[in-house]
Amino acid sequence: MIKISRLSKNFINNGRSVQIFQDFNLEIAENELLVIFGPSGCGKSTLLNIIGGTEQYAEGVIKGLNNNKSTGYISQRNSLLPWLNVLDNIAFGLKLKGVNKVIRQKKALELLKEMGLVNYSDFYPHQLSGGLAQIISFARSLACKSEFMLMDEPFSSLDFLVRNQLQDIILNIRKKRSLSIVFITHNPDEAIYLGDRIIALSPNKPTGILKEFSTININDKESDDFYKVRRELLACYI
Repeated sequence: MIKISRLSKNFINNGRSVQIFQDFNLEIAENELLVIFGPSGCGKSTLLNIIGGTEQYAEGVIKGLNNNKSTGYISQRNSLLPWLNVLDNIAFGLKLKGVNKVIRQKKALELLKEMGLVNYSDFYPHQLSGGLAQIISFARSLACKSEFMLMDEPFSSLDFLVRNQLQDIILNIRKKRSLSIVFITHNPDEAIYLGDRIIALSPNKPTGILKEFSTININDKESDDFYKVRRELLACYI
């Protein structure tokens, strides 16, 4: 479990201090897919970066971040290396760890088979759709045995059908391995479908949690429960 207590963070904007978070508290359970939901500019990405250790904060305590636990980060734009094919991109993190070439390529190939993408092993990034590039980035983190994944609106630029396909890949992977994910989105349907729990962040500063929703057992997009949560989630911003 990760526990954030009394977090405070501010930015300097045009010479004045803007308080982003003040006494902010949050817990993330082991093997949970937590969705951070909210409008643009509310602090979603800032919170994700603080959790990932790439952004400093003024005050507060974050407990439970294990330095020995590998953390993967997937942003809105893929970070594939253009001179490597898909197989070598997935294996690249293992290469940096000194893993033998035969072993790392075998692991990468196993992941491609698991995702049903083995036919793309020899493709280069410029030959991939945006959706495939994102899922290959996800596979690269899995190859490094990432147990904690930070995903910052990774499917925001994708069309409806591709987005749905990638969401299902994420859910299927979670069924097979121990994996905690913090996922940012401003798409309510995506939040409900993917998330075990949703926190709705306030649009006003300092940012707080307006409401939490448990969605762990809501998998049918046509169900009454799905539409009920959707209405309540959107109502937070009316």
